[in-house]
Order: sequence, then structure tokens, then C-alpha cells
Amino acid sequence: MLLAEHQTTNAIPRHWDIKSIETRETSPCSTTYRPADKVSKSYLKNFWIFVFIAIVIVGDQITLSTRSLAGVYANALALVLLIGLALWKKQARMLAISASILPAANMVNLALPQNTVLAQTVVFYSSLLILALVYRFMFALDQPIEKSKLGKRGYLTILPLMILVGQLLGVIGYFMLRHHYSFSITPLPLLAACSIIFAFTEETFFRGLIQQQGSMVLNPALAALLSLIVFTSATIGHVTILSPLFALIAGLVLVTTYFKKQNLILTITINAVAKLVYIGLVAGVIIFH
Repeated sequence: MLLAEHQTTNAIPRHWDIKSIETRETSPCSTTYRPADKVSKSYLKNFWIFVFIAIVIVGDQITLSTRSLAGVYANALALVLLIGLALWKKQARMLAISASILPAANMVNLALPQNTVLAQTVVFYSSLLILALVYRFMFALDQPIEKSKLGKRGYLTILPLMILVGQLLGVIGYFMLRHHYSFSITPLPLLAACSIIFAFTEETFFRGLIQQQGSMVLNPALAALLSLIVFTSATIGHVTILSPLFALIAGLVLVTTYFKKQNLILTITINAVAKLVYIGLVAGVIIFH
């Protein structure tokens, strides 16, 4: 989870007022500074992009949760609308393409029905991961990925805290979702391995693409909110209404961590540990009862 906008550093001309500068645009040859008032206006103009993508994704997921033919058509419509936005507005292209990965993965999932819950989940996450990695690589060609600002000492300090946060989320998930466990027939080692891959997939897509690309177009806080909305809506239609509620709680922690640190390793750690603790607690209860 290590995406950040590539920037070059040049000395600020003396005739610029430092207080009026909040962001800067870069090119291979020069650095251009924009006054704060222009930056805030550009964010306000792009608010409609946030609203459009949020409505399309949430509407798609709600309709798809009905498991009806209407859900299939709504998913196709969502994909068309997002691709249309990408073709229409250059500034929203990467964000719209990133968001379109979710309905595309849903299409693959609908086209390849499986006999078990785990198998169906693997199909969905596999398509989501492949598309997310492909587009993340393609976008990085135009916007080089900056290395994490955390050094070895930083990781040694922060990672234990992220593990603790993940454990707390796992316990919360256990108390909220323990009666809706869907993988009782799946071997625990296989489920644990899948959980780590699922966590990597979620963070690569929701934080590494949606939130990161959103921050290029929207206010970073608004991009974090969009990532949270998409992340939560992806759980609509699961076995219980508590699934979106837990996703909201976990999502708040994950988007905040990425917002503060811009580091996918930290959010992957939280997500993976939370999943492992949840399945470990449920498995322990099943074994001892």
C-alpha cells in the first residue's frame, strides 16, 4: 500500500508568498505553483465526480444484492457509466477506470458460478486482484510510485501497533459476525492463506487505487470517504446487515491509516490480522464445542 504522487523538488521563487502555496503541479522539466484559493475551487468543481461514482457503485451493489436479473443489468450499466466517465473527462479517467474494476469483477463472478462460498469468493477476489494489479502498474508508468517514507526503525515502531489494531478489529468482527460464519467446511490452513490474499487484494484496490487515484482528483479527505463508501458497499447483500456495518468500522480505520501514512503495508497488516483473528476465534469455538 505504497502509493503517493511523484513530485520533484525545486527551490521556491522568492517572489512567492509561502502561505499562499498549498499544492504544486509537476512536470519533467519544471514545477508550477498554484495559489490556495485556486486549489480549493478545483476541488469543489470535482465534487460531482465523487457524487457520481459513489451513486453508481452503491446503486450497483444494492441492486446486485437482490440476486435478480435486474442486478445483472444494473452491474453492466454501472460499468458502462464509469467507462463513459473515463472517456469523457480526462481528469477523472484513472479514478473512473479504477472504480470500474468492481463491476467488472462482479461480472466475472456472475459468469463463473461455483458450488461453495469459498470458491465463489476466490473467483471474485482473483479477478479483482488481477485487474487492480494491471491498472496499478499501468498508472505507475505515468505517475511513478514513490517509495515509503518509513524506514526500518519506522516499521519496527508502527507495525506492532498495526498488528494490535488488526487484532482489535478481529475481535470486534468475531462478536458481530460469529453467527454468520460461511466457511465451516473449509480447512483452516487454506482459509488462513486465502484471508491474507483477500486482505492484499482489498488494500491494493480500495486504498491503492480508489483512494490514491481519488486523491489526484479530489480533496484527499474526500478521496478517503469515497474509498470507504466503495469498500462498505462491496459487502452489501452478504448474509447479514452486520457485514456492511463491520466493513464501515474496519474501513474507517483503514482509510484513516492510509490517509495519514500513504503506506499499503500498514493497511494490509491491519486487514490481514483482523481476518486471521476472526477466523481463529470462530474456529476455536467450533473446535472446543
